[in-house]
Amino acid sequence: MSEVLMATSLPSGAFGLPRPPAMPPISRRRAELLRLLGRLEVMFSSQVYEMLYADVTRRSMQRDLEAMREDGLIWRTTVRYGALPQAAGRVQPPMKYPLVYGLTPEGKAVLDALGLEPDARSLEALKTRDPRGRRVPTLTLTHDLQVSWWCASILMAARASPLVQSVFAQVEFTTHGTQRLDALVILRVCPSRPRAVDGQIPWFDGAPCPPNAHEVRLGLEVDMATEPLSVLLDKAIVTRDLTAAGRYTELFGGPIRTVFLAPTPRRAAQIAAEWADAWPETWAVVSTPRGAEHPAHGALWGDYRLLRDGATAAPLLAELLVGGDGRVRERALCGLDAWERALAR
Repeated sequence: MSEVLMATSLPSGAFGLPRPPAMPPISRRRAELLRLLGRLEVMFSSQVYEMLYADVTRRSMQRDLEAMREDGLIWRTTVRYGALPQAAGRVQPPMKYPLVYGLTPEGKAVLDALGLEPDARSLEALKTRDPRGRRVPTLTLTHDLQVSWWCASILMAARASPLVQSVFAQVEFTTHGTQRLDALVILRVCPSRPRAVDGQIPWFDGAPCPPNAHEVRLGLEVDMATEPLSVLLDKAIVTRDLTAAGRYTELFGGPIRTVFLAPTPRRAAQIAAEWADAWPETWAVVSTPRGAEHPAHGALWGDYRLLRDGATAAPLLAELLVGGDGRVRERALCGLDAWERALAR
């Protein structure tokens, strides 16, 4: 992970003059951090450590973060710990003002210049922020950190499993002029052809899905109980209509499963009632942040319930297929036992 992608020394040119580098030096670990920040938009320093620096000291991580911030590749802010709900995930550090990091436009330009994002759509979608801009409001940051936590948990599960061939993840993904998802995650799963696990996230590279692979498409919506229920009803109608129009099949090869995270079970029940009213046959699911987290395998294997009745358990690792009659059916790809057996190989 520490392999250097750009030279850090100053090579001598004509007349013995040292030639300064065109861009700041960057290692594979730092490049991977830029890719992660662009996809998740915001990350606690503790998230950064668990996902990329767990094999070194926290001091080493802080040196990297400070160097990248000084080079203008990433930005940093703080959020008051007391303003964050417990549901924002276990990655919260026990600090009064935890540090939060994100990607700058300059950091995205480095990824582009080095050709580290082979998929053009992934590169274009990366989220950046000018550190000189207005400070992010606490409520917005709290929401975005919860989106980041859920996506990070899915990514860590995908990284560890030989069954996952690739993963696409991006927060604030626009599918249509009428819809912007809090996050889109697409897992490409291939039980018949396990991947060699090497500790790296198997990022999607733009290649088409092979015949022996299956895709799980998840559209995340994090609810903070601040929107009127009528807004949630509108989201159900938009998702239903885009599905019927084949928009998701056109973009991604098939329908998406909406995943709601609600702050409380009561709010989850209210969301279920709204969606069931607008879309009785919906395959969307809902959970709370606490319920969505499996103690060993994270958000991918949490407790999710179908919105059409608010009660039926629905595993996320299932493929949605459009039949010849236009109806959508679900096909489970892997049970938890099979997932654990693959991890143990």
